[in-house]
Amino acid sequence: MLASRYRDLDLADKAPGAGLAPADGTFERSQLQEWFNYISTKIHKGFGLDIATWPNLAAYQKRVGARPKVQEALKAEGLIK
Repeated sequence: MLASRYRDLDLADKAPGAGLAPADGTFERSQLQEWFNYISTKIHKGFGLDIATWPNLAAYQKRVGARPKVQEALKAEGLIK
């Protein structure tokens, strides 16, 4: 879903006069991208994806999750103690 949002932005960039999306590099564009990300994460939560089905992906998620800066961010957001 997220990839399709960025494809949509690419299409909007090819027709800047159509007003389909704010110009790339603007604050308004970053706000639009934030909304796309928020919507994508909320929709994907409902799928109940079991990452254990893909051991390599699960291992990657575990490695990334163990990184000190990731741990720091998760703590700052109150997602872990």
